[in-house]
Amino acid sequence: MNDDDKKTHRFRSLTVTGLGTLVNGRGGLDFRNNPLTQSTNPLPSNVTDDFAKEIVYYKLSLNWTASGVPNCLYASVSGVKRYDNTVTQDDVQTFINNLIEQGGPPDFSVVPYNSLNDAPNIQVKYPCYVVVDMDVPPGLRFIDGEPAIYTQHDYRSANYYHYYCNLMQYDGDGNATAGHSSGNIENPCCLISFGVRHISPYPTWELDYFNYNLESGSDPSPTFHYIDPVIRNRGPH
Repeated sequence: MNDDDKKTHRFRSLTVTGLGTLVNGRGGLDFRNNPLTQSTNPLPSNVTDDFAKEIVYYKLSLNWTASGVPNCLYASVSGVKRYDNTVTQDDVQTFINNLIEQGGPPDFSVVPYNSLNDAPNIQVKYPCYVVVDMDVPPGLRFIDGEPAIYTQHDYRSANYYHYYCNLMQYDGDGNATAGHSSGNIENPCCLISFGVRHISPYPTWELDYFNYNLESGSDPSPTFHYIDPVIRNRGPH
């Protein structure tokens, strides 16, 4: 329960079932800890250096099972778009605009680096921008006025400086906001992008935990939903 006297929010910590629960760490295959620990760190913004070489696109289908557990799967249209030059945030916005105007992504020459049933986990091999396009049940959207994701580590700190950055949220028309979602029930935010500057130099996984911050229902008592994927960061080893 939060401390806002004006609203009463209901919270649900969601556990993903299937292969998506598995994390392949340095000690071998293991399961994510339950219950999840909600992360609280927003990503740094306005990182302007040129770092990205590609866009990693995930079409994430999210449905509820009869028991209320989310069933996550990446659609086969997911893929990787590589660029001859450095990818800028303008390139990402163009990608988003084309995605909305064409009703789907372009044909990709490279498939995602992890299997489609590894959802909702993300895998990266090169500096990139990740675009996550959620196909969700009606009424589910990223929390209005909050960042779409929080991370376990603080990537504004010296220890993890700008490993991940530049979170952007987009409404159904492709309008972007930095830092927090501006979506609502009529025009929900279900599409995000963020930058990956740091790629692990080691041949073993770095597992970076984060939360998707979602809500359903309406004020004054929406239900908040948190899903806890990992970013598998190993580089092209």
